[in-house]
Amino acid sequence: MHQDQLLKGEILLSYSDEEIITLTTHRVRYKSKSWGQSKFISIMLEKISSLQVVYISYPFLLIIGIIMSIMGFVTGLTNNYSSGIMSLSIIPGVVFAIAYFITRKHICVISSDGGAPIIFKTEGMSAENITEIMDKVELAKNNRMVQLQSLQYDINNRYVPKCPFSPSA
Repeated sequence: MHQDQLLKGEILLSYSDEEIITLTTHRVRYKSKSWGQSKFISIMLEKISSLQVVYISYPFLLIIGIIMSIMGFVTGLTNNYSSGIMSLSIIPGVVFAIAYFITRKHICVISSDGGAPIIFKTEGMSAENITEIMDKVELAKNNRMVQLQSLQYDINNRYVPKCPFSPSA
Protein backbone atom coordinates (compact mmCIF):
# COMPACT_ATOMS: atom_id res chain seq x y z
CA MET A 1 0.00 0.00 0.00
CA HIS A 2 1.41 3.36 -1.00
CA GLN A 3 1.31 6.41 1.26
CA ASP A 4 -1.10 8.16 -1.13
CA GLN A 5 -3.63 5.33 -0.57
CA LEU A 6 -3.80 5.93 3.17
CA LEU A 7 -6.81 7.69 4.65
CA LYS A 8 -6.44 10.85 6.72
CA GLY A 9 -4.80 9.91 10.02
CA GLU A 10 -4.18 6.33 8.90
CA ILE A 11 -0.80 4.68 9.59
CA LEU A 12 0.63 1.54 8.00
CA LEU A 13 1.19 -1.05 10.77
CA SER A 14 2.23 -4.25 9.01
CA TYR A 15 2.22 -6.09 5.71
CA SER A 16 3.01 -9.59 4.50
CA ASP A 17 5.51 -10.69 1.90
CA GLU A 18 4.55 -9.32 -1.51
CA GLU A 19 1.97 -7.14 0.30
CA ILE A 20 -0.80 -9.72 0.00
CA ILE A 21 -2.16 -8.65 3.40
CA THR A 22 -1.76 -5.06 4.63
CA LEU A 23 -2.77 -3.87 8.09
CA THR A 24 -3.24 -0.20 8.94
CA THR A 25 -4.71 1.65 11.90
CA HIS A 26 -8.06 1.80 10.05
CA ARG A 27 -8.37 -1.30 7.85
CA VAL A 28 -7.01 -4.61 6.64
CA ARG A 29 -6.55 -5.16 2.90
CA TYR A 30 -6.06 -8.27 0.78
CA LYS A 31 -4.65 -8.15 -2.74
CA SER A 32 -4.05 -11.22 -4.87
CA LYS A 33 -3.31 -11.89 -8.53
CA SER A 34 -3.08 -15.25 -10.23
CA TRP A 35 -3.71 -16.78 -13.63
CA GLY A 36 -6.49 -14.75 -15.18
CA GLN A 37 -7.95 -13.41 -11.96
CA SER A 38 -7.40 -10.66 -9.47
CA LYS A 39 -8.91 -10.16 -6.02
CA PHE A 40 -8.97 -7.08 -3.80
CA ILE A 41 -10.82 -6.91 -0.48
CA SER A 42 -10.66 -4.15 2.11
CA ILE A 43 -12.32 -4.38 5.53
CA MET A 44 -12.50 -1.51 7.99
CA LEU A 45 -11.21 -2.71 11.36
CA GLU A 46 -14.43 -1.85 13.18
CA LYS A 47 -16.31 -4.16 10.78
CA ILE A 48 -14.22 -7.28 11.53
CA SER A 49 -16.38 -9.88 13.25
CA SER A 50 -14.01 -12.85 13.53
CA LEU A 51 -10.56 -14.22 12.80
CA GLN A 52 -9.87 -17.88 12.26
CA VAL A 53 -7.18 -20.26 11.10
CA VAL A 54 -8.57 -23.35 9.43
CA TYR A 55 -6.71 -26.57 8.66
CA ILE A 56 -8.16 -28.43 5.69
CA SER A 57 -7.23 -31.98 4.78
CA TYR A 58 -8.90 -34.91 3.09
CA PRO A 59 -8.01 -37.96 5.20
CA PHE A 60 -10.16 -40.25 3.04
CA LEU A 61 -7.46 -39.89 0.34
CA LEU A 62 -4.86 -41.28 2.73
CA ILE A 63 -7.19 -44.07 3.88
CA ILE A 64 -7.97 -45.07 0.28
CA GLY A 65 -4.25 -44.95 -0.53
CA ILE A 66 -3.32 -47.20 2.38
CA ILE A 67 -6.14 -49.68 1.63
CA MET A 68 -5.21 -49.83 -2.07
CA SER A 69 -1.53 -50.33 -1.26
CA ILE A 70 -2.31 -53.15 1.19
CA MET A 71 -4.65 -54.77 -1.33
CA GLY A 72 -1.95 -54.51 -3.99
CA PHE A 73 0.62 -56.08 -1.70
CA VAL A 74 -1.76 -58.92 -0.73
CA THR A 75 -2.71 -59.46 -4.38
CA GLY A 76 0.96 -59.70 -5.26
CA LEU A 77 1.54 -62.25 -2.48
CA THR A 78 -1.36 -64.44 -3.58
CA ASN A 79 -0.12 -64.38 -7.18
CA ASN A 80 3.35 -65.70 -6.32
CA TYR A 81 4.89 -62.24 -5.98
CA SER A 82 3.85 -61.15 -9.45
CA SER A 83 5.53 -57.77 -9.61
CA GLY A 84 3.35 -56.54 -12.46
CA ILE A 85 0.08 -57.12 -10.63
CA MET A 86 1.55 -55.85 -7.36
CA SER A 87 2.84 -52.60 -8.87
CA LEU A 88 -0.41 -52.00 -10.79
CA SER A 89 -2.28 -52.25 -7.51
CA ILE A 90 0.17 -50.34 -5.31
CA ILE A 91 0.78 -47.37 -7.65
CA PRO A 92 -2.79 -45.97 -7.38
CA GLY A 93 -2.54 -46.30 -3.60
CA VAL A 94 0.67 -44.29 -3.57
CA VAL A 95 -0.95 -41.68 -5.84
CA PHE A 96 -3.85 -41.29 -3.38
CA ALA A 97 -1.43 -40.95 -0.45
CA ILE A 98 0.58 -38.29 -2.31
CA ALA A 99 -2.68 -36.47 -3.18
CA TYR A 100 -3.51 -36.35 0.54
CA PHE A 101 -0.23 -34.62 1.39
CA ILE A 102 -0.46 -32.21 -1.56
CA THR A 103 -4.02 -31.08 -0.77
CA ARG A 104 -3.47 -30.32 2.94
CA LYS A 105 -3.53 -26.59 3.69
CA HIS A 106 -3.92 -23.97 6.38
CA ILE A 107 -6.00 -20.93 5.57
CA CYS A 108 -6.64 -17.74 7.48
CA VAL A 109 -10.10 -16.16 7.37
CA ILE A 110 -10.86 -12.59 8.41
CA SER A 111 -14.65 -12.17 8.40
CA SER A 112 -16.53 -8.91 8.29
CA ASP A 113 -20.03 -7.90 9.38
CA GLY A 114 -21.95 -9.00 6.29
CA GLY A 115 -19.20 -8.30 3.77
CA ALA A 116 -16.79 -10.47 1.85
CA PRO A 117 -14.31 -12.38 4.01
CA ILE A 118 -10.58 -12.23 3.42
CA ILE A 119 -9.33 -15.79 2.87
CA PHE A 120 -5.66 -16.53 2.26
CA LYS A 121 -3.33 -19.52 2.42
CA THR A 122 -0.65 -19.50 5.08
CA GLU A 123 1.84 -21.62 3.14
CA GLY A 124 5.36 -21.39 4.48
CA MET A 125 4.29 -19.46 7.58
CA SER A 126 5.07 -20.80 11.01
CA ALA A 127 2.38 -21.12 13.67
CA GLU A 128 4.06 -18.22 15.52
CA ASN A 129 3.80 -15.95 12.46
CA ILE A 130 0.14 -16.82 11.96
CA THR A 131 -0.59 -16.09 15.62
CA GLU A 132 1.36 -12.83 15.36
CA ILE A 133 -0.78 -11.71 12.41
CA MET A 134 -3.96 -12.50 14.34
CA ASP A 135 -2.68 -10.66 17.42
CA LYS A 136 -1.80 -7.59 15.34
CA VAL A 137 -5.25 -7.48 13.74
CA GLU A 138 -6.98 -7.87 17.11
CA LEU A 139 -4.84 -5.17 18.72
CA ALA A 140 -5.38 -2.80 15.78
CA LYS A 141 -9.15 -3.41 15.92
CA ASN A 142 -9.20 -2.80 19.67
CA ASN A 143 -7.24 0.45 19.30
CA ARG A 144 -9.55 1.56 16.47
CA MET A 145 -12.67 0.86 18.55
CA VAL A 146 -11.25 2.85 21.47
CA GLN A 147 -10.42 5.69 19.07
CA LEU A 148 -13.93 5.71 17.58
CA GLN A 149 -15.57 5.65 21.01
CA SER A 150 -13.64 8.76 22.00
CA LEU A 151 -15.08 10.76 19.08
CA GLN A 152 -18.37 12.66 19.25
CA TYR A 153 -20.68 13.20 16.30
CA ASP A 154 -23.63 15.58 15.80
CA ILE A 155 -27.02 14.69 14.30
CA ASN A 156 -25.65 14.92 10.74
CA ASN A 157 -22.84 12.48 11.59
CA ARG A 158 -20.21 15.23 11.55
CA TYR A 159 -17.31 15.09 13.97
CA VAL A 160 -17.57 17.51 16.87
CA PRO A 161 -14.43 17.93 19.01
CA LYS A 162 -15.00 17.41 22.71
CA CYS A 163 -15.00 20.59 24.69
CA PRO A 164 -12.41 20.43 27.46
CA PHE A 165 -14.76 22.44 29.72
CA SER A 166 -17.83 20.23 29.32
CA PRO A 167 -18.85 17.99 32.24
CA SER A 168 -18.43 14.83 30.12
CA ALA A 169 -14.78 15.60 29.24
